[in-house]
Amino acid sequence: YIISLNELGIPKAEIYKTIVDIEFSTLNSNGTEISGGERAEYLLYSQIKSGENYDLILIDEPESSFDNIYLNENIKKLINNISKKTTTFIVTHNHILGVMLNADKILYTCIEDGKYKIYTGIISSKKFRCADGTCMDATSIIMDTMEAGTDSYNERRKIYENLEN
Repeated sequence: YIISLNELGIPKAEIYKTIVDIEFSTLNSNGTEISGGERAEYLLYSQIKSGENYDLILIDEPESSFDNIYLNENIKKLINNISKKTTTFIVTHNHILGVMLNADKILYTCIEDGKYKIYTGIISSKKFRCADGTCMDATSIIMDTMEAGTDSYNERRKIYENLEN
């Protein structure tokens, strides 16, 4: 019967499914079934790790499903290590990745007068520069994109200072 199905061109994976019903679950270190977040953590981690096989990696907003502790303790270290081996681009609005990775170069994109512009600099730059010669204040770029603005940053800083005191 199996040989006949195979000769008819039915994929082996489909044939096996009609004969054997396999159920499995993946357990975490606590012995419980992994959550969707844990599954996403593993997939992101393994995909970044496999980036060692490429000349260029583009990681688009890896923070969307994770808390900052996981990003800081796991993903930041992984990205730092892989960026030593291959060119790595990260698109992010999260300060853990955007600021704490201490990127070699930061690209800031915006639309001015209906045209896309790209400003570049490093985290310690005073100004970010565009190819057309225009400049933008680096502090405002970093504060706006990574901290939701200076007012928001200062408000959070006060909250943290009050927690410490």
